[in-house]
Amino acid sequence: MSRRNIALTVSLVALCIASARADEITLATLNVHNLFDANNDPYRQDEDTPAKSAESQAVLAAAIKGLGADLLAVQEVESREVLEQFNRTRLGGMYAHVVCIEGNDGRGIDVALLSKLPVVLAATYQHRRWPAAGGLPHATSFARDVLRVRVRAPDQTTIELLVLHLKSKSGGESSDPWRSREVEEVRAIVREITGEQPELPLAVLGDFNDLPAAPPLSALFDPNAQPRLLDLTREVLLADRWSFVYNGERQQLDYFLATQPLRERLVPGSVRFHRLPPEATDHSAVSATFDLPGAAELQTLGPPPWAGLTAHGPPDLTTAIPALGPPDPTTAIPATDTERLRARLGSWTVVSGTVKQVFWSPTGKVCYVNFAARADRALSGVVFQSAFDTFPELRDLTGKSVTIQGLVEQYEGNLQIVLSGRGQLVAVAVRGPR
Repeated sequence: MSRRNIALTVSLVALCIASARADEITLATLNVHNLFDANNDPYRQDEDTPAKSAESQAVLAAAIKGLGADLLAVQEVESREVLEQFNRTRLGGMYAHVVCIEGNDGRGIDVALLSKLPVVLAATYQHRRWPAAGGLPHATSFARDVLRVRVRAPDQTTIELLVLHLKSKSGGESSDPWRSREVEEVRAIVREITGEQPELPLAVLGDFNDLPAAPPLSALFDPNAQPRLLDLTREVLLADRWSFVYNGERQQLDYFLATQPLRERLVPGSVRFHRLPPEATDHSAVSATFDLPGAAELQTLGPPPWAGLTAHGPPDLTTAIPALGPPDPTTAIPATDTERLRARLGSWTVVSGTVKQVFWSPTGKVCYVNFAARADRALSGVVFQSAFDTFPELRDLTGKSVTIQGLVEQYEGNLQIVLSGRGQLVAVAVRGPR
């Protein structure tokens, strides 16, 4: 890539962030899959859990930067110290607050919250007890924890978050009674919190470790329960509503629920499932954006991704956006090579081609970047409304040589890559086919 194109791409990144969401705040959840260091905890059974490699941490950090979340609920973190170091060394301190309280898991995986907003309360429910569920002698408490965090928005509104990582499905149906009992307790906690403050915006989010229609989760989705918890992921098309792949089957294990006072602030079209590189994690992230007046004045934002880059000479784009930018066109599969791309379904792939047309759906909520006149002749890039500001150059792409990268998916028989992160699309300075 030429020096001019590198500088141009970084300028576009800067423009995206500078113009982002003046009065909106994004909340997200992500299972980061064993964010462990190399030091074994003598009080936990973590000997068989390897440390997350430097390469995997770099890819994970790039993915998190691409999410642009102001509040990020995370699961499978070894400790507060490990998460603080990750935030400091990999994320450049972009989150002002790291909340992590050691929970009950024998392997040592905890739930946590990274926040750019001031934290005014943090509490654990790890000591909550109940009679053994389903005859399981250890099923008397949360398998991990429910982390409760209250943050203060710029307009002085307080938002409550309950971060979950429910009992795993290890052992099959034998784990269902434990997970069911956890869900009942979560319901009770929600009633306790909202009973004191009925108008408090509250989110329940995380890795629920079960399918939407599974009986253990039914109490969370019960429309007659009060207060009602609204499943924001239902805003997403069913074909895109998955966050994990098990034995080749796409499943939804990760959720974002909200009480009505929070749901009323939801920005239409903003709920997203983000497909991340497999080197980062085995889960998709789930995010939603909310209207919060005064968000533009938020002062706890960390440094931008390019903080520390020299002002002399062209910046190193791989430092500015590690692992996600720019994609290497020399390793790309042509967008029109549908046979090879179909073999890459479910895999992170670099794709290149000349853009034939860019058009928006009739609702204006989806943009398609097509590399052929017909959708079945080539893979397409898909950008949802919540990511439009991330790609201000969309209207100018027709006729340009472009490289994109992401998870190859199939929708209604056609191949596509959903674009949400800044490093997933780059106009490259190479000639198209002669």
